[in-house]
Amino acid sequence: MSETQMAAFLRSATIEPSDELLESILDLVAQPPGSSVAPSPDGVGGLGLDEAVPLRPRHDAAPRRWLWLAVAAVVLVVALAAAVAIGSGDDATDVRSGPDDGAAPPGSVLVPIAAPELLDVIDASVSLRQALRTEMLLTAQTSGTTPPTIPDTLVVARQATDVEADRLTEAMAAAEPMVDAEGREAIERVRTRIDGLTTLRDSVDRPGTDPPTSLDQYGNVVGDVGWFGRTVWRSVDEPPMSRWLDERLNLARLADAQAMVASILTIPIERRGFVRWVALTETLPCLAPAADDPECDLYQSIQSAEESAAMAARGLQERATLATRTFLRDRPPLDPQFEELQAAVAEAGPSGPTTPWLNDVAAIDPDAAAATTAARVDGLATLEDDFATTRPR
Repeated sequence: MSETQMAAFLRSATIEPSDELLESILDLVAQPPGSSVAPSPDGVGGLGLDEAVPLRPRHDAAPRRWLWLAVAAVVLVVALAAAVAIGSGDDATDVRSGPDDGAAPPGSVLVPIAAPELLDVIDASVSLRQALRTEMLLTAQTSGTTPPTIPDTLVVARQATDVEADRLTEAMAAAEPMVDAEGREAIERVRTRIDGLTTLRDSVDRPGTDPPTSLDQYGNVVGDVGWFGRTVWRSVDEPPMSRWLDERLNLARLADAQAMVASILTIPIERRGFVRWVALTETLPCLAPAADDPECDLYQSIQSAEESAAMAARGLQERATLATRTFLRDRPPLDPQFEELQAAVAEAGPSGPTTPWLNDVAAIDPDAAAATTAARVDGLATLEDDFATTRPR
């Protein structure tokens, strides 16, 4: 089937695909028969997302196989066009949902995308999440001493968080009339979280809570800011922008999850071993291996955080458009040293069944680990900022 015939077939369908979709599928069909694809071993942009990457042409590829690819591509385009048409119809029901939220609640307020307040408040919420991730990671790095030593870098990070919190507070005030009841509830929760940052920081400095609990509290702040972003997203009634915002928030969710992994990994490295807190300033070594110690909450927290990060990666992968997958694929991969650090922590304990984790994790250099975790958190923030420049106009 030639490109001309393919275009004619698509335009003769009951639902006409957009020019962008048509161009994408014709580009696919125009690939030379015999080319093949295979999953990238590192995933899209080093994020663990599967993506097809071109391999050398296979000269023995069967033409029939190529025909099936073309037909399947046509079906895909028509289906996507149908979805767009349904989603943009005057009487359509809004059924958009993210991987960590439900469908739009009854009575949602849908606001034309021309209102800049909605975009501004989502931008501000993502910026605050970025600042909180950095502050959370630097807080974890103080867990090696009791009471903790507060470095200047953490003081500066807290000040940066406060700046972003003030920006979000102003943006929420402007957007509040444009969101539904759930959105207004989310705004109040975020305001409460922002007001509670001073108490959270005091509990870190005194200390008033143990390091894992402090990280949980930071995670709660980030989570409520993320939930607020989702409530605003559901108020956007413009399909291209809505899809893009969905992807941006999914990327932010992945960055949040990996920042939590980085922060929790930091605690056993700074403590020179897996420990459990029996009091605010008193710890005991976990049994060896830590995986078999039911009271080693720190080890279990790492497992839980890594599972959440994997779920966030799948959510981004499943909902990403072709344009977003291409954007991520074309990005330089993130440094794999972060995954190597994860593996080093996970594999240290079981290798010595009669030796506490203390002796194995102590082999990891804290300064090198700090550089690795910071590079991952900063790298994801840069990726988010670059993705923000792709916003539909």
